[in-house]
Amino acid sequence: MAIQALIPQLLRLLGPQGVISDPASLLTYESDALTLHHALPGAVLFPRTTEEAPRVAQLWSAARIP
Repeated sequence: MAIQALIPQLLRLLGPQGVISDPASLLTYESDALTLHHALPGAVLFPRTTEEAPRVAQLWSAARIP
């Protein structure tokens, strides 16, 4: 399953402030301080609680996304 297929579930879990999936907004996260390598992520997530983080991991695991 592709990351994009999980976006609706992630939005329900984390809310709109907890998920960035817009390609233009993802450009900020395509590299770290070492800008030699660039890779646009499928999404950026911001779980706010210790309960949300493992629920995100469960979704990722069920979809076989590393």
